[in-house]
Amino acid sequence: SQYLTNFECSSSMVGDVNGDDLINVQDVILTINLILVSDYDQSADINADNIVDILDIVQIINLILG
Repeated sequence: SQYLTNFECSSSMVGDVNGDDLINVQDVILTINLILVSDYDQSADINADNIVDILDIVQIINLILG
């Protein structure tokens, strides 16, 4: 075929806001920043309620602490 199509599939982990394949304090800080500027990021929305809020931060911290 003369047409080439490239698909890139990336796996994202819920809670990994910065996409570094780790869930750590950096993700907590980025989530807090999202809340402060009233922004939304699906990877920060742990409870899938379409709102990034303190409940998501608590769940990210629980993921970090195990």
